[in-house]
Amino acid sequence: MSQEASPQQGSAEPSFAGFLVEAESYTEARAVVYTTESTLLRYGALALVEEPGGRKYLALVRDVSERSMMPSIDQERLREVTRIVTSSTFQDARKVLELLFSPSQSLIRWHGVRELQLRILGEIEGNKLVLPARPPRPSALVLEPEPGLLQGIVSGGLGAQGLYLGQLAYNPGISVLLDPEKLTMHLAIVGQTGSGKTETVKRLVAEYMWRKPLFSTSGGVIVFDIAGEYTGYPYTGPTTAPLLDAVFAPEALGANTDSLSWIKRKARKTILVPYDLASIGFRAVAEKTYFSELGDLLSRLTKRYGLVGAKALAYGRHSIYLVDPGGHVQQVTRSQAANIIANEDFLIVAAPLPSSLGVEEVEELSRSTSVAFRDLAESVADVLGVLEVAVINEVKGLADLVSLLRRSQVDATKLATSLISAARKYESLVESGTSPEQAEGNACRELRASLREYARFVDCWAWASLAAYMVAGEADELLSSLSGIDEETRRRLERIASYHPAPSNTVNEPGISPWEVLGLATSVDQEVEKHTRRRLTNVVREGFERAATIMKEQQWQTRSSLARGLSRVARHVSPFLDASHYRLLAERLIDGFSIVHLAPPSRGDTDHAVARLIAEAFSASLARYEPGRRTLIVVEEAHNLAPAGAEKASKHMLLRVAREGRKWGLSLVLVTQRPGFIDPGVLSQAATLIALRITNPDDIAGLRRGSESTSQELVERLPDLEQGQAIVAGMAVPERRIPLLVKVEKLWPKQP
Repeated sequence: MSQEASPQQGSAEPSFAGFLVEAESYTEARAVVYTTESTLLRYGALALVEEPGGRKYLALVRDVSERSMMPSIDQERLREVTRIVTSSTFQDARKVLELLFSPSQSLIRWHGVRELQLRILGEIEGNKLVLPARPPRPSALVLEPEPGLLQGIVSGGLGAQGLYLGQLAYNPGISVLLDPEKLTMHLAIVGQTGSGKTETVKRLVAEYMWRKPLFSTSGGVIVFDIAGEYTGYPYTGPTTAPLLDAVFAPEALGANTDSLSWIKRKARKTILVPYDLASIGFRAVAEKTYFSELGDLLSRLTKRYGLVGAKALAYGRHSIYLVDPGGHVQQVTRSQAANIIANEDFLIVAAPLPSSLGVEEVEELSRSTSVAFRDLAESVADVLGVLEVAVINEVKGLADLVSLLRRSQVDATKLATSLISAARKYESLVESGTSPEQAEGNACRELRASLREYARFVDCWAWASLAAYMVAGEADELLSSLSGIDEETRRRLERIASYHPAPSNTVNEPGISPWEVLGLATSVDQEVEKHTRRRLTNVVREGFERAATIMKEQQWQTRSSLARGLSRVARHVSPFLDASHYRLLAERLIDGFSIVHLAPPSRGDTDHAVARLIAEAFSASLARYEPGRRTLIVVEEAHNLAPAGAEKASKHMLLRVAREGRKWGLSLVLVTQRPGFIDPGVLSQAATLIALRITNPDDIAGLRRGSESTSQELVERLPDLEQGQAIVAGMAVPERRIPLLVKVEKLWPKQP
């Protein structure tokens, strides 16, 4: 149950335990303990060292040993002797003698002197630790600290905004809090299977969501769920609650109702199901069959949480689909899909890779062995005007184009003319009152009819997007170079330019179609000089001709390799999930509560989808930055996404977020059971560590190498931790000098 720390907690005086024997340095000391029941006789306990003059120190118990035998009086037997002696019955004298001298019942007990190895954490001033002016002196008392003092030091004045993790393992009743502001310096949660790692993540994320309005004005939470333990589908633990209970039933888990305004009323809730388009076949019926599986997940959640009108949205190769809890599938338009993403409170989204991918992702997905692959792909994309900030846009269209350009004779002028003609068809239909979706369908039929010999290569939407990107770049240049144009013309050019991809600082205007861009461009000649019209209408043809020239200069094997590689990549991307829709989706994720569900019904190779999503969330955070924004990104199985000794696009993206995310309010939580297998460059960015039980020597060594929050002493203790115990150290601990041994509190389940 969530607790808020109070410095006044507990009023008992500190109890005597022993004496300080030696202060070896400012930080190392030895003490002896005489009381056999002391809680200080455990590693990780916190002790109070107090000198006769009143100077106080806080110390961590590093080790316990027994040095020699010494006598002590059995207090229980002494009370028995006292009772007998004070009684008036002389017959009990024999019993007294037995208690005094019988070896089996003697008052005298022999035990070893218990010696503590202490680490002096600091000198206590009020409720704070400061660097000590000198080491504590021998003969200082060693005490069990009273709860109020200890709680004040451990909580550091965080109050209600502190994230409750659990209680100190050997100082019961002391709540452990983390500072959410310091999580922007990133956190690593490590522990082997069965150590309690997942429960630790759930507690941390739940507390972050519940208390978010107290420390942040915007942003959200994104959790990458590998096994479905956070959604509770298909697996639900028998004794713990899924993370979604903390979203839809927070009061049942002990959350403070006064601080739940964000998660209950403001945050849009999303379950994103990445999937590989290549894994479900190419026919439309195969898509619909797969998407109907989303209905089971939707139905399960609807029943558990009493959701009303919940929807699932799915992007396919042939269309965009809406799924209801019964598994029924119907097609929706792009504008309808955009409206659903923007406005639904709870939504499940099935999404493949978007049609805009980074160069490294394209190369990796292509499985090409050609050394010239990347250079040629970049060259073709660059001359088309669609390579910006190392992003190749509309991979399907680029793949189709390269396939065409492999031919010995390519009529680039005809390609451009056909696109412009189809765009004019779109524009005239819209002006006559036809819906944009119907106008798009007619424009596509016009394009395929005019490109009959190329029809099998043409993905209508992707080709229109390619052309729109080139025209948008030209419009952007015209806006900056022309003067004396009227307001209507400027408005048209600005709308065209808004489609120009620049992920680092702008967002495509929601709902704008590439056909609309081309249609606007073909009608601009009515308001702009003649040479402007030529530039706008010829840019597509010129780009295609330049691309064809580059392709013809390459060897046949290189051109074939690029064509085959891009065609493989195109099998994984949806032409309907373009840059504008993917950005809308990313903005929904970073501003709400989201689980990226990687268990079934997710399927196929989803590593690239995860990597792309992280990159897009980072870009969206930059584009929509504001000082109070805080977004928590929890990455399960981080060793698979950022492996040591292997190059993966996901590793580069995680490393970028780890290095640069702090200034944009991004908090990265790396969760792994194999810290020895995660890239040290990524792990080293985590300034806070929550370490549960680890026994594998390679993982212990990797943790020591990769995390600045670890010490030799800390990692040596990890194999001895019990389930649910964790050592917490680093910047997010209010008093970072104290490595805390915590018993993490689970989220107990809500009864269905």
